[in-house]
Amino acid sequence: MSWFDYIRKYVWSEEKTPYLVPVGMLSRTQARNELFSFSVLMAAFFFVIGLLALLGFGSLAGAPAVAGYSFVLCSSAIALGATRHRAAAVICATAPPVFLAYLIVYGFPPALHMPDKLLIGAVTLLLGLYGFRVVAIAKAYPGLRPD
Repeated sequence: MSWFDYIRKYVWSEEKTPYLVPVGMLSRTQARNELFSFSVLMAAFFFVIGLLALLGFGSLAGAPAVAGYSFVLCSSAIALGATRHRAAAVICATAPPVFLAYLIVYGFPPALHMPDKLLIGAVTLLLGLYGFRVVAIAKAYPGLRPD
């Protein structure tokens, strides 16, 4: 086996990491795996953000609203992982646009330079696009082929 086969074996698996498989061709197991990993990452990230906002970390503007919204996203991510319901996916998909709105209203932290701002914008845009895939998977989940 070459090094590429090892990487492919441990990093890319059609069953465990089906991120490049079109939604219509996913099986329920693939969709469940993708939604589960998305849900775990979203729930953990927004739980920490909500906790930091509640504790008054830094100079976070609008901390009570940020904490409340973060816990709503955390709850929705847990619900998405457990039920694969479309409403939970839609709520989770609102995170990138709301984050961009937050940055428009309150601005970037003053210590960030332009490359940092561009990186944050690019990652937020990619997560926003991925949100459409998550909603599409949750919508199509009942009709996906069983394993």
